[in-house]
Amino acid sequence: MKEDIDSQLVNHKVEDEDGINLENIDLMDISRRSFLKLAALTGAATFIGHYSTDIVEAINDEATPKVVWLQGADCTGCTISFLNSEEPTVAQAIMGIGDYNVDLGYHETIGYQFGITVDGEPVEEEYNANYALDQILEEEEEYILILEGSVQEAMNGNYCRSDGEAFIDKLEKVAENAQISIALGACACWGGIPGAEGGNTGAVGLQFDGKKLGGFLGEDYESQLGYPVVNVPGCPVHPHWLMTVVVAALLDKLPAPEDIGGWVDDYHRPLDIYGTIEHDYCTLRGFYGNGVFAETYGEEGCLWKIGCKAPVTYANCPKEKWHRGTTYCMQALGPCVACTEPDFPEAFQPFREPVQRLPSLLGFDLNDFVKVAGAVTAVGIAAHAIRRVAMGEKEQE
Repeated sequence: MKEDIDSQLVNHKVEDEDGINLENIDLMDISRRSFLKLAALTGAATFIGHYSTDIVEAINDEATPKVVWLQGADCTGCTISFLNSEEPTVAQAIMGIGDYNVDLGYHETIGYQFGITVDGEPVEEEYNANYALDQILEEEEEYILILEGSVQEAMNGNYCRSDGEAFIDKLEKVAENAQISIALGACACWGGIPGAEGGNTGAVGLQFDGKKLGGFLGEDYESQLGYPVVNVPGCPVHPHWLMTVVVAALLDKLPAPEDIGGWVDDYHRPLDIYGTIEHDYCTLRGFYGNGVFAETYGEEGCLWKIGCKAPVTYANCPKEKWHRGTTYCMQALGPCVACTEPDFPEAFQPFREPVQRLPSLLGFDLNDFVKVAGAVTAVGIAAHAIRRVAMGEKEQE
């Protein structure tokens, strides 16, 4: 039966009179590739609706922690980035294809609908998001917490409400028993844009407030497995950065809690992702070293003078790249805005001007030095001094 189904699917014969129909397929008797093919050819909604029970059983065949994804003050940009994941795709990750099996038990944007009621009373069924989260917590299931968006503490947390309660109350309950807690995106890590100067909502990160350890959960917080919050910053975050951390957690590939310091930096960022200066691998680095700087957008040259913050930013964008590994900000001639750094966005504004917090070199302001230097060598020296200054600041912090 399996070979017949597979061969017919490959030849697109599901619509033939003698072909396959949804009534005579044993879901567990077809290959994974054919499973996806069938879903695509028959229409995903129809397919999933017909086989919802069997799919749930197949996904839950391997016991892995669920993922509980909460959203505070955010723009949902990291969720959108997650949905654009390519290796693995979201479908592969959630459906347990290959080495991935991400059981997305709760997500406030792409999960089940909220607030299903009959005669004013909540309906307790598996497709009610309120009920789904309560079940995870009440049955003490193992789960990984992902927080997207900052935590707004002012007004007792009532600037951000979810499901009829202050968001901070829901977050506190979920974080208390999480096996591992992950802060996803700049807002969840440090407070981000909602926590920028001038805001009045008291927005902070899950365990950091800017560069300061503490945040909402406090500096002493540890998950049920003994880990501090793992920060995966970005605005938005690269989908592969998230997948790397989540899959490592699901496959029990994280170092022991006592060894976590060798895996993350001082801001709890995984060193495999955030261990290098973006400038070091930038495709425009040759221009930088030779003192060739673009004066406006679209010009050939290093983008530092029009605001690029790559010399002081830690991330692997030039290696990982975006859009199926084809490009990233600087390669597309867009200056880096340092969205992975804990003092983003204030410390790097205005975004279109050179970094303002660099000290002088031999009594000269580096910004002026680059403008007036006549020799290419002199400009190159000044440019590389920027990187040395940035590296020195990082070590001191």
